[in-house]
Amino acid sequence: MNRRQGLIISRIMAALAALTFALVVTQGCSEGGGEAHHEGEHGEIEGFTEPKTYAEACSVIHARLEEIEELMKTGELDHVHAEAAVIRDVAKDMAGLAAKRGSGVPSSALREINLTAKDLAAKFDRIDEAGDSGNLAGTQKVYDEMVALFEVLEEYAEPDHDDH
Repeated sequence: MNRRQGLIISRIMAALAALTFALVVTQGCSEGGGEAHHEGEHGEIEGFTEPKTYAEACSVIHARLEEIEELMKTGELDHVHAEAAVIRDVAKDMAGLAAKRGSGVPSSALREINLTAKDLAAKFDRIDEAGDSGNLAGTQKVYDEMVALFEVLEEYAEPDHDDH
């Protein structure tokens, strides 16, 4: 399998994981179990369940980045806060999830994951400020930086990393 095929397969797997996660979250909302409540002064995401694995964390962040992209397209920048808050909170836990036995993340990648996840979490204030001010160009700039950081993290969620 070449690198391109591997990337396509990993994207499909990430999309399936995100869909599965969304279904679990939806069921959790109706059953009232295992959910956290992320909120902020500009919006909230109800029924959010904290990810238990590194791969789930990547799926959550991927889904939230897609939501932010959609909010930028529709001009609803004041709703970026809630999505970015979830990304911040999940990113803060990624190093711990990556270090868990059975995560599939190579131990040699833990330092890079830790630093990259911290950088991703730190983007919250800038994207929130840009969204609050209605600055689409500023929001897009920070969003692009977040996507670049996430791509580094997502690389280690692929199933072919298994020396941990």
